[in-house]
Amino acid sequence: MNRWKIIKRNNQWRVYDRDLWHETHDTLVDAHTAATQLAVTTMCFEPGGLTILKYLRAGEALANWEMELILAHKAVS
Repeated sequence: MNRWKIIKRNNQWRVYDRDLWHETHDTLVDAHTAATQLAVTTMCFEPGGLTILKYLRAGEALANWEMELILAHKAVS
């Protein structure tokens, strides 16, 4: 689940997709925003991802085990 990460190199913040450099930002806030958006988008394309997004948009916090259960259930269906 930890696909996206942020690393500072040469005074710039880089967003990585696993080990591949995806994009660069000047501030940590911008890099964090981009990484979060990419992580949410990536999860939406997983089986069960739109169900998780529905809960998040409704303001309901899901525990990690609940998200894993939804993703596992949709992958089997």
